[in-house]
Amino acid sequence: MRAAEHTAPPRRWVDPAEALGRRPPTSGGAEPEPLAPELTARYGFLVGALGLLVPEGTIGEIIEDAAIFPVPNTADWLLGMINQRGALVPVFDLGAMLDAPLAAVGRVMVVGDGPEAAAFPVATLPRPIPVGEAVDPRPPVPAPFEAHARAAYLVDEQLWLEVDLDALLIDIAADISR
Repeated sequence: MRAAEHTAPPRRWVDPAEALGRRPPTSGGAEPEPLAPELTARYGFLVGALGLLVPEGTIGEIIEDAAIFPVPNTADWLLGMINQRGALVPVFDLGAMLDAPLAAVGRVMVVGDGPEAAAFPVATLPRPIPVGEAVDPRPPVPAPFEAHARAAYLVDEQLWLEVDLDALLIDIAADISR
């Protein structure tokens, strides 16, 4: 005598539209507890003792051992120009604006694209900075950045500024032309 073979009923697949419309089950109708405010990771780099955040959505590139060609008769914080794939990009030493110039320029960070691109020497690679709520009131900011600081964040006792780089560079260009 042969044992009866047991066959499972055919499996019914859920329609994708139906699956997407389902809600997860809730327990007891209780309201979920609000989540702690999330931190946002922004890239930042140090200029002397000051941290600057790269604007969100900004195109950037690190160039190691970039050949910087000096521009005669300009401010000491304009280190010169680099050639980035055929485009000339000015290199600004923001540390020199704070009386903290880099001793040696090993790498530059290019921020922006096309004619709006600018480069800054960096001692270390930009790193993700977990920013939360902005510090209010904002602590004192060094003069070159004061008018362009949008927000300040304190992360591990380090001050990080969100700076309007475009407006800062426009002011720098106006200063060069004087």
